[in-house]
Amino acid sequence: MATISPFKGILYQTNTEDINRLVAPPYDVVSKPERDAIVSGSAHNIFHLELPECDHAAGCNDQYEHAHRLFQSWLKNGILEQDKNEAVYPYEISFSVNGEPHIRHGFIARLGIEPWEKRIVLPHEQTFDKVTEDRMKLLAATHAQFSQIFAVYRNNTRVTEALRLMEDRKEKVFSVMDSMGNRHTLYRLTDGHALAALSQAFAGMPVYIADGHHRYTTALRYWQAMQQRGAATRDTGFIATYLVKADDPGLIVLPTHRIITLRDQAEIRAFLTALRKDIANIFEISSILLPQHASEAELAHLLGKHLFTAKGMPLLGIIAADSGSMELWRLKKDSPGHKRLQELPATLAGLDVVAFNEIILDWCKKHLQDIDTKQAISYTADAAGTIRSLQPNQLLCCLRPTSVQDVLNVADAGLTMPHKATFFYPKILTGMVINQL
Repeated sequence: MATISPFKGILYQTNTEDINRLVAPPYDVVSKPERDAIVSGSAHNIFHLELPECDHAAGCNDQYEHAHRLFQSWLKNGILEQDKNEAVYPYEISFSVNGEPHIRHGFIARLGIEPWEKRIVLPHEQTFDKVTEDRMKLLAATHAQFSQIFAVYRNNTRVTEALRLMEDRKEKVFSVMDSMGNRHTLYRLTDGHALAALSQAFAGMPVYIADGHHRYTTALRYWQAMQQRGAATRDTGFIATYLVKADDPGLIVLPTHRIITLRDQAEIRAFLTALRKDIANIFEISSILLPQHASEAELAHLLGKHLFTAKGMPLLGIIAADSGSMELWRLKKDSPGHKRLQELPATLAGLDVVAFNEIILDWCKKHLQDIDTKQAISYTADAAGTIRSLQPNQLLCCLRPTSVQDVLNVADAGLTMPHKATFFYPKILTGMVINQL
């Protein structure tokens, strides 16, 4: 089913500049100030291409065409260089979560683009047209993918054997440390036998998108547009993809927590009081103490002990600024909220993120009619750090992580989770290898 193939990747030439200054996080996890700070470190940082901006004073009026010209200039001047041979690029990340070391093993290859309805490439989240419009303009102008989507696949014996061949025959390209202290190491594999074995191992297998639904949607629309124009080539039917097996011990999914921000402290207090009253027959509420001077590591330990590792019915952790405690809201069995969730497909009904959307977010939409809930709710994967920085007009709602198996089950059922249901950690870096179409 899934088509996995090698390609002639375009890579930074590390003899010209420190690779740490050239790569960047995924474009969709950085703010505008963060983007500007990153590009200020090097005139050749990948964000000049992935998140291009125009200098209007210098006569630039089209940021996408500017990225195209810059990309071609870097190729011409040896900042970037395309490999002479087709390759797959093993990509390992060494990192820690709550002080525990992990290594995630994956590889970058090209994935054949397939329409969603074929059920070969399976999503688990919704996409939004506004996001894909920008990415489509960039792809149409540059004909290049500067970052990869992140996909997972179910393991089988043929894939295991193919990966063993990769491990034996790969060569190191470079290593880079990200801002979180995670070590990313890229390798190159050009051995024909290993490449053929890997491609053949995926025959009959679907793949599941972990991160990059908007990138994939963009690539699909670009390919379809090129087909309609009669300009499609073999290359336009592929997207650069980072693939990891679903049972890799280093495949970590963190929860994405919700921050509710209202106008002032009085409004957030009134909101919480009214919400507690209305959900009293839906959630059983208890609380745990959060010591005032606890470190972030200690807070993370408490959250892990009392919330993240808890089993059973949907469970939310509610924290107000300076409250000194976390309220645990566990859904009551046979309550109105539980009955409402039971009307949903079973693969969704037990997820905390679905309980939040169906009960809490729905309540917000009904009772905060003068506030745009899309603007009032933001997201974070760092619960402990957010507790320390929580403002008086904010409320933090902590969720348990959605498991990899939950992701697979939802995708297999042809369903999608709410926005920001998963946070695969660490994120892969942009600019490690570029795919030219």
